[in-house]
Amino acid sequence: WEKGGGFTLVRFGSVLWDLEGYHTSQHIYPVGYTGKRHFAGESPKKTATYWFQIRYGGAKRPGIEGGGPVFVVQEHGAGTEFTGDSPDAAWESLAGALAAAGAPVVGEIDGHALFGLTCKAVVDGISKLPNVGECTLYSIGRRARLGSAAGFGRPPSDVNAKSREEQQAERGDLLLRQRDEERRRKKEEQEREKQERMQKRLDDREEAARVREEQRLEAQRKREEDKEVQRLERERRTTEILRSKEERRNEVERHREEERSIRERQRVAQRLALWQCTVDDAELILLRAEGDAAVPDRADQGGFLVRPGKVGEGILSGTVLEGEKLSEVLEVWEFASFFSAYFGCGKLPWAQFETALADKQCGLFHAVHVLLVRLLYQDLKVTGDANPFLGRPPNVLTWPELLRGYLKMVGLENREEGVEALSDKMGLSAMVEALESETYEDLPFRVRLSILDLNIQLAIETQHMRHHIDQLSESHAAAQAEKRARFLEMCKDGRDAREGRRSK
Repeated sequence: WEKGGGFTLVRFGSVLWDLEGYHTSQHIYPVGYTGKRHFAGESPKKTATYWFQIRYGGAKRPGIEGGGPVFVVQEHGAGTEFTGDSPDAAWESLAGALAAAGAPVVGEIDGHALFGLTCKAVVDGISKLPNVGECTLYSIGRRARLGSAAGFGRPPSDVNAKSREEQQAERGDLLLRQRDEERRRKKEEQEREKQERMQKRLDDREEAARVREEQRLEAQRKREEDKEVQRLERERRTTEILRSKEERRNEVERHREEERSIRERQRVAQRLALWQCTVDDAELILLRAEGDAAVPDRADQGGFLVRPGKVGEGILSGTVLEGEKLSEVLEVWEFASFFSAYFGCGKLPWAQFETALADKQCGLFHAVHVLLVRLLYQDLKVTGDANPFLGRPPNVLTWPELLRGYLKMVGLENREEGVEALSDKMGLSAMVEALESETYEDLPFRVRLSILDLNIQLAIETQHMRHHIDQLSESHAAAQAEKRARFLEMCKDGRDAREGRRSK
């Protein structure tokens, strides 16, 4: 640190010799010149420490305001800066602010002195900085000051009298000034051209950036438009697909309902035909003539006519054949009796059937299930000689697992076709869980009966069973026609006999 004159110099800074305004004939203003000193504060009895600095403010241009060094004064620890284009302006700005705050500043403001630029030690230090010799105005002023100091104390006649050497020196100084002025003018011209090139380059960059931004915005707008078009197209396709699926689902459901209705009508017609074929018409006429007391119990003979008073009076009375399960038991009995010839077994009378239902080993259930599961898997579409049982032939041990797999397959098909309500109505999930949780013999009788009833309903829909039903329907229709023909012949013979007796 250089000290002197009541201030502390922190940094000399750098001399900008080629820019106008950063030196005069009296002073040099190095950029970065920094120091501090005490000056009047807001309190009249106390002083404050102020930092002062010379900053770069740009180059001065002809016809353009601004440029040149910027002189800054700032109180230590405060954020407010007082600036000016000269040392006097900066300190006068500070003095005005102090006066406005009620702290009068006594005396005239000498900015150069307050900046330390008049201190001999500071002037000598600045004179030793690089490029000081290039400061043309300061060099001319320095020589003038040195010449005045050399002629001080001479007589007026000696001072005014100029020798030849002095005239030559003045001409040399004039040439030097002209050369410096020409150099300064050329530098200003170069600086102006440089600034123009820089400004043109900046304008070109701004124009290129503007064009790029416009292109980017246009490309972004096109991308957003394409995305919107694609989104609308996807929504349209999705709507069409959903509408098509809904139409197909409704069509499938309608066809299923029609098929169910047709099958139900066919089943009712077949049962009615079987019911009519069970009792011979001629025999029924004879029985009516003898009276109802002579009608035998057809159930013991394996038929389908069951007297209401006989149902539920066996060993399962009060447990199984009451309520809603009675219809399921009768359906199983009718199925076993009707398809006994197809399964290769005889008809079961009601008493034997009721005893088989109560069997703890579930022999009847196992036998019927094995036959039904075989029908279900034979109805699957397989190619060539492929085994539909996947290496597990249906028997007493394997049929529960085969039936469980078939029920899960039916549930998946219903879900894919959108008719999950049909699976819930059939109770597929409950049946699959029952077969997975316990062995078939350990299941309650009601659950075993429900599984058997569901298996019967599925087996009736197979191609083999439908073909057999069609054959039975045709044979029963032929038998019915034959019985009607015999009945008409008997009626004709009776009429002939009565007419013969009348004629006699």
